[in-house]
Amino acid sequence: MDVYGTQPIIVTWTKDGTEIASGLETTLDVFCTADAAGTYVATAKNSAGQDVSIPAVIAFRTPTTGYEELVAGFAPVAFWRFDDNVADGIVVDYAGGYDGTYNSITPEQQVGGAIFEDPSKAIQFNGTDSYITTPLQLNGLIANGEFTFTGWVKIQGTWAATTGFYGQNDLIEFGQNSATTISAWADGAGNVSGAVPLAEEWAMVTITYTFDGTDMVETLYVNNHVAGQNIGTRSINANAGTNYHFTIGGCVWHFEGGFFTGLIDDVAVFPTALTSDDISLLYNVGKFGPGAAPEIEVQPIGAELYSNNGTYRFSVTALGTPPFQVSWYKDGELTSYSGEVVEIARTAENAGSWTAKVTNAYGEAISEPAVISYKAPSSNYEALIASLDPWVYWRLGEAPGAAFAAEYGHGIPAPYTTNNVLGLDGAIMNDPDTAISFTGALPGTAEFSTIVVPNIGMGTVSEASLLCWVKRDGNQANYTPLVFGRGGAVSGLNIRENNQLGYHWNDQSFSWGYVSGLTLEDGEWNLAVLVVTPTTVTFYLGDSAGTLSNASNEQAHGPTVFTTNFSLGGQNVSNSNRQFKGLLDEPAVFNYALTAEQVQAIYDAGRGGDVPVQPVLNFEYSPLGLILTWEEGKLQVSPTATGPWTTIDDASPEGYIVPTGEGSAYYRIIKD
Repeated sequence: MDVYGTQPIIVTWTKDGTEIASGLETTLDVFCTADAAGTYVATAKNSAGQDVSIPAVIAFRTPTTGYEELVAGFAPVAFWRFDDNVADGIVVDYAGGYDGTYNSITPEQQVGGAIFEDPSKAIQFNGTDSYITTPLQLNGLIANGEFTFTGWVKIQGTWAATTGFYGQNDLIEFGQNSATTISAWADGAGNVSGAVPLAEEWAMVTITYTFDGTDMVETLYVNNHVAGQNIGTRSINANAGTNYHFTIGGCVWHFEGGFFTGLIDDVAVFPTALTSDDISLLYNVGKFGPGAAPEIEVQPIGAELYSNNGTYRFSVTALGTPPFQVSWYKDGELTSYSGEVVEIARTAENAGSWTAKVTNAYGEAISEPAVISYKAPSSNYEALIASLDPWVYWRLGEAPGAAFAAEYGHGIPAPYTTNNVLGLDGAIMNDPDTAISFTGALPGTAEFSTIVVPNIGMGTVSEASLLCWVKRDGNQANYTPLVFGRGGAVSGLNIRENNQLGYHWNDQSFSWGYVSGLTLEDGEWNLAVLVVTPTTVTFYLGDSAGTLSNASNEQAHGPTVFTTNFSLGGQNVSNSNRQFKGLLDEPAVFNYALTAEQVQAIYDAGRGGDVPVQPVLNFEYSPLGLILTWEEGKLQVSPTATGPWTTIDDASPEGYIVPTGEGSAYYRIIKD
C-alpha cells in the first residue's frame, strides 16, 4: 500500500483481526498456502494520528479441470482464463491478482475455449480495437534471468500487418509479423521466429527465456515442438519498456494498434523457463484432456544412408496423456532401443524396417514403418566425404527435371527451384557427377533460384564445418550466402566484400564484420570451407591452380543452431540482393570441426587425387541366415560399435554366415 504523512510511520498488519506484522514496511508478502486465506487490514500510525486501509481479502480458487490444475501446479505469476463476466470489464487473474481490463470486448466476443472438455472461455478479438490490458510488467522476471509466457491462439482472416498475441511493448513483443511467420522481438536479445500455425486451428504458442550471466537462450514453441530458437550472449534489456505493461491481442508491437484477428485463450506467465517436457505436458492435457490414449503425431523417418562410423537418429512424437513408454522394433522383432529419440549405429544389421510402439495407461499406438538402407559411394570423392560422417551432403548431380537433390547423410533432400540449371559440368575432377547454376535474381521474381531446405535438423552445436565448391559468375553482393542457416540463429558461410570468404555466427557483429582475405576466383572452381570452434574461425580456399590457402582468427563463439530455413546460393528474404550468381557443387555440413588434414584430403580428392574407396560390406538374408560378402580386406567383429574389434581370420569374402545367438554383434571390413 502507499502511505503519506510525516515520518516515521508505523504500519501494523492484521489478518482476521489478529496482528501479524508491524514496522516501517508498507508491503506484506504472504505464501500462497491454505492458511493464508483471510481478510487483511493495514493500520498506519504516526505522531499526528492513524488511518486504516480498506480490507483486502485473499481467497483460493480450486481448479475445476485437469488443465487448470496443471497450470496452477507450475506456480504461474499470472493466469487469465477469460471465464469471468465480460460485462464487468475485468479480466480476472487467478494466480497473482493482476486483474486486467477488457477493451472494446463485448459479452458476445466471449466464446468456447481451446481446452479439451473445459468450460473456460476464449476471447474473440476483432482485429480493429479489441485488446486486453493488465498491470503486469515482465521487467522483474527478465532481471531474474528466466520466464515463460504461453497461451492458445486461433488465427483467423487474412494477414495484412503485424499483429500482437501477447507481450510488453518495447520489452518483448510477440505475434504474427508476416503471412508465414510468427516472431518475438526482445530489446537487446533480438528475434526468435518460426512458421505461422495453421489458420482456424487452435495452437499453443509459448516463449521461454533464460540468461545465466553468460549465455542467453530464447525458444519459441508451437504446440509441443520447438519452432525457433535464438541463442546469444546478450540478455534482454530489463530496463526497456518500463512505461508499458503486459497486453493481450493488441498494443504489443507498438503502444497502440497491431490488433489481432482471431481467438486467444488461457494466457499464463511463469517466473521460470518451463522445460520442453513441461510444455509438452501442457499441450497434451490441453489438447486431449487428462486421460487420452497415444496418437502418433510425428512419424519416424527412414532413409537411404552412407554407412560409416556415425549414427542415425530415429524420433517419434505422440499426443495423448503422458507419461509414454516407447519401444522400437526392427522387422517386427523387439530391439533394446527405447525412448522417443534413439541413435542407431550405421551397421549392416540395422538395415531394415523400423517401427515404434507408444504406450500409456490408456492404450497404445504403432508408428508407420521407417526403412533404413545404405548407399555405396560411386566415386573416390563421394567415398571420402561419406567416411567423414557429414550431417548433410548434397552432390547436386541429378539429371535435368529432378525436383530434389538427394542426401545420404541424414536423408534430408534439398528442393531444386525451376531456375536451377542441372547437369552442368561439376567441380570434381575425374568424377562424372554434375553441378547446378544459380541466377542471382531477387526473391519474388520469376528467375529466383535460391534453394531453401525447410529443416536440416542439426540442432544446437558448439562447432561446425560448412563447405562447397564455387564457380562465381562476376562480382557478388556483400554478404551473399553460400551454405547458410537462418532458422533460430543466423550462421553460415558467405561471400563478403570484393568476393572474399566471410561468415555469420549467431548474427554477431564480430562474425559478419570479419573478412578472411581469401578471394574467390571468377569463372573457376574453388573449394570454400568454413570451420568454427568455440575459440577460432578458420577459412580455407582451394584455388584452380592447386593451392589450398587458409586464414584463421581467434574468436570466442557461443553455441549456434542449424535447423529451419537453411539455404544454398542466396537467402529467401524479401527484396534482398544477396543472391548468388554462378555454379555450386558438393555442399556439405558437419556438426564438428574438420581438421586441416581432412580439408586438404577433400581438396586433393576434388582435384582428382587418389583417395582410396572405403571397403564395402554387403549382406543378404538366406535360409542359412545372414550372409556377409566383400571384395577385399579382413572381416572384424565387435560387441559394440566402438570396439574392441577382433579379426575373423578364416572368414571368406565370398560368404560368411553370421552366427545366431543372443546379444548383438557389429561387423566391419578393414583393408589389408
